[in-house]
Amino acid sequence: MRPVVAIDAHKASCTYVVRHWDQTHAGPRRIPSTRDALTKLAHAYPEHDFVLEVCSVHEWMMDLFRAEGIHAMAVIPPKKGPVGKKSDDDDSTRLAKKHQAGELEEVYVAVPEIRVMRDQVRQHEFLKRKWVSVNNHIQHALNRWNFHPTASDSNRQVGIYSADTRHQILSRFPHLDALFEVADVLDQRMRTSRKRIEELGKSIPEVQRLQSVPGFGPIITLALYTQIVDITRFDRAEQLVRYMGLDPVHGSSGDSHWDGHRISKKGTSFIRGLLAQGAWSHVTFCPDSDISVNYRRLVLRGKSKQQALMMVMRRLVKTSFWLLKENRDFTMNGPARSAICRTPRGAALTSVEMEAPAAMRRMQPLAGTQLGCRE
Repeated sequence: MRPVVAIDAHKASCTYVVRHWDQTHAGPRRIPSTRDALTKLAHAYPEHDFVLEVCSVHEWMMDLFRAEGIHAMAVIPPKKGPVGKKSDDDDSTRLAKKHQAGELEEVYVAVPEIRVMRDQVRQHEFLKRKWVSVNNHIQHALNRWNFHPTASDSNRQVGIYSADTRHQILSRFPHLDALFEVADVLDQRMRTSRKRIEELGKSIPEVQRLQSVPGFGPIITLALYTQIVDITRFDRAEQLVRYMGLDPVHGSSGDSHWDGHRISKKGTSFIRGLLAQGAWSHVTFCPDSDISVNYRRLVLRGKSKQQALMMVMRRLVKTSFWLLKENRDFTMNGPARSAICRTPRGAALTSVEMEAPAAMRRMQPLAGTQLGCRE
């Protein structure tokens, strides 16, 4: 059992405890949260394991320890002690004891290059949310005055995005000009960010492989890749599903009981939002895949669209796992050993179930009838 240096890190200062193999410890001591102070601490204990509690500043600290050749790991903080005044000294001591007892769960910390790509995807999603918010403000102002723009060649109501519609709105409500300018700036920033993400994805083979899945665009695939990074970290497809927070949970509270109708929601929430968009695109523009067929079957058998869409999200995550694991592109007719997710025997669809909705016939059906993925 190696000695450990447990650090309870914060933005301004860090509290650390040095615990040896014979369970004797030194500290707790407090140092400033600066690179010089942490480098000096790393040089003082070169043969120790460094354990950091996951917080808002643990990533750059992990980078520093890695650069110094120190074995460091970020862990989920242990449960707090009895209710009372919070003490960083007690937290760091408890962290050291839990680590030596093997009771802490390590958290994967990506390298700086991957974190930069994550930030680019987050920035694009942030700009999109702001753009939607500004356009909702404009639409709300028009609804308050019961003003509905119409097309110049007819009385058909149109949206607020065309040049002719904007002229109608500003001639009636000139004070909305500032909101339109903000929307234009956000739209231009989104276009620039998307082009940067597309160029970045072209240089990553894993991203190109994921883009072979119908419904997966450059933003979804880059976000998914930056979360997975190395597919060998996962032994089974179900592990990746749990990592994305899409695994069903079971429990009860009072008289309420649920059995697989909720998901754990672990991991990053905006990834699940992107996966939901990709799932809708898949069932809309790839109606012949088994995933889309099963989606329509579940809806016709009484499941809500949200529940059926959750199945699509799980299946797409599992498909992504096997594409990266087997180093191949998506195909409608996958290898025989990878076609477990085909329609089971004895469960043939009716003519009503096989009929795709009108929205699903916007594109020509893709070649083939089966989806190459595993359960």
